[in-house]
Amino acid sequence: MRKVMPSVSIIVIGYNTEQFIEECLKSIMNQTFPDIEIICVDDGSTDSTLSLMQQMASIDSRIVVVHQENSGPFAARNKGVELAKGKYIVFVDSDDWIDVELINDTFTIAEKYQLNMVFYDYVKEHIHENSIELNPLLLPENQMIFKEDIQRIVYPKCMQNSSFSSPCNKMIRREFLLSHHQIQQTSLRYGEDLLFLLELYHQLEKTYYIPHAYYHYRIHSSESLSQRHTENAFFVIHKKLYEAREPYAQVWDVMSELYANTVYLGLAELFFDVKRKPNFTTLNKYFKDPVFVKSIKMVEDTDLLKISKSSKVVLFKKIVKLLLKCWNLNMIASNS
Repeated sequence: MRKVMPSVSIIVIGYNTEQFIEECLKSIMNQTFPDIEIICVDDGSTDSTLSLMQQMASIDSRIVVVHQENSGPFAARNKGVELAKGKYIVFVDSDDWIDVELINDTFTIAEKYQLNMVFYDYVKEHIHENSIELNPLLLPENQMIFKEDIQRIVYPKCMQNSSFSSPCNKMIRREFLLSHHQIQQTSLRYGEDLLFLLELYHQLEKTYYIPHAYYHYRIHSSESLSQRHTENAFFVIHKKLYEAREPYAQVWDVMSELYANTVYLGLAELFFDVKRKPNFTTLNKYFKDPVFVKSIKMVEDTDLLKISKSSKVVLFKKIVKLLLKCWNLNMIASNS
């Protein structure tokens, strides 16, 4: 019989991943640390993902399966957190898989140092290119990391390194998560994880980084679970970051770069996506919002080379300058 209070809750969210869900769950079921519960949340799949989850649950009593209408990965994770009973929580996407020692190693460190969060690396597996890519966190290795270094190192990397904005390469104490993160339903499909983790990072007094790639993250050529988003996501994300300046005041020197990065890259993606033409109607709506106008002025002169060394940075900067020019012309026209 499964324990009422398992040590670790592993939350698996799934959306149309019938090709990978069995391998994902087997990698969790085969963990060398057995005291776990596996909460599978099917996010409205239209393929056989849900039935495959249920089949796996029939052979392992540690698996619990729930189904919800399609609401996005963040809402699905929230559902899993609501059901979790473990002392610690680990998130896994249903098209990914984990090494068998993940839970044992991270739980051991979390208990030894009484931590609220443990970091570890993940590997990107590019399915259609048949290649792998290590995505290291580049934090101080195998040692305690305290609040000052969290603010100095982690915050600036949040938009530069996707490992810091992903919930899937961290073990988090459940009580810590619940006390600093209000679970709520959201219409966003993009960027929620960054806001969620920034909230937790701000409260961390200490953490620990294990430089081992326990998590295997599959990259698909088609739209993936983590890529689905709504058009208003960028606007909400940037607004929340702007409003977060006060609680993050002591680290705003680095947060400002994070914020500028969000504004620049978000604008470029939202209005100049290769799949659609620039949406100047939406642009005009945003430019009427006072918070958005202030944020644009804040980042207009930001040196993007300090934020990112991406080859796309020059293109993005040109795009934003064009947007700013359009905005200035619009302001002149409206005032004349």
